[in-house]
Amino acid sequence: MKKNQRLYEILWFMQQQKRFTATEIATRFDISTRTVQRYIVDLEDMGIFIEATKGKNGGMELISQPLLPPILFNQEEVISIFFAIHAISYIKPFPFKFNTEQAKQKLLSISHKQVQSQIIHLEQIFEIKIPDQKISAPFTEEIIQACLKKRIISGMYHSSKKRSKKKLEPVGVYFQSDFWYLYATDCELEDIRHFRIDRFESLEVSNETFHSTLTLNNLAEKITTKETFQVGIHLSNIGVMRSLENQLLAPYLTVNQDSSGYLDLPLAKEDIDYTFSYLMTLGKHATIEKPEWLINKFLANLEDIKKNYT
Repeated sequence: MKKNQRLYEILWFMQQQKRFTATEIATRFDISTRTVQRYIVDLEDMGIFIEATKGKNGGMELISQPLLPPILFNQEEVISIFFAIHAISYIKPFPFKFNTEQAKQKLLSISHKQVQSQIIHLEQIFEIKIPDQKISAPFTEEIIQACLKKRIISGMYHSSKKRSKKKLEPVGVYFQSDFWYLYATDCELEDIRHFRIDRFESLEVSNETFHSTLTLNNLAEKITTKETFQVGIHLSNIGVMRSLENQLLAPYLTVNQDSSGYLDLPLAKEDIDYTFSYLMTLGKHATIEKPEWLINKFLANLEDIKKNYT
């Protein structure tokens, strides 16, 4: 095993232990205590502070420090992190304030010259590009902090239908398709709701806290308990290609041998308007086949649109 990889594994072991001894490290990695001492000197030379205590109950421990110590990444990890940081630069504003260009330069400065050269070359032929945000979401950072501290938030929210005052227990924030979104429990409705953060006109984080075990990871279980109905939608080959790009629809899509497809979609009533809007973008490449009442509702929606042109 290469020395750098061994150092990384020893550092990882140290971080998992409150206290440790040279003998424990030697046993864990099947090396001599003399070799352990040399590795500890190497780690200290890298700026990692290790405190040693002598005596019967002695041992060593890592000293907490505000800056992260150097981390031993391999070539693939450095390149992946570099381009991930670059992709983040397109998300504006990003809730965790940092200079992406400065972060990339720091990463390059601690990398081997061969890795630096490869990254410079890759920048000319490879890019992870996210479209620039056109709409600002200024309350994103405050909402994330409210999620972490489990504090109730309130503010004026302008949905596509109405403007209203909201009091919410925030669950989690995520970024998708150019927008920041919030899942939260609406205190008035006592139910989970979905909000676009840029639509908050004002926001206040109160000192009032709440108790909840909900997270973005287990939220799906709660949401899927809502009453839904099945929608069947036939797609042309072009409709299939576009729907495969939609991560909300793709899991419910079956592709036929002729490249056409079928969406068997569980839909909640509050999601009908969004679904109609999406189907409009597919035009003739999507046809609702069931239920009948939804087909009639969609046709009525089209008639309302036609009135704008008469």
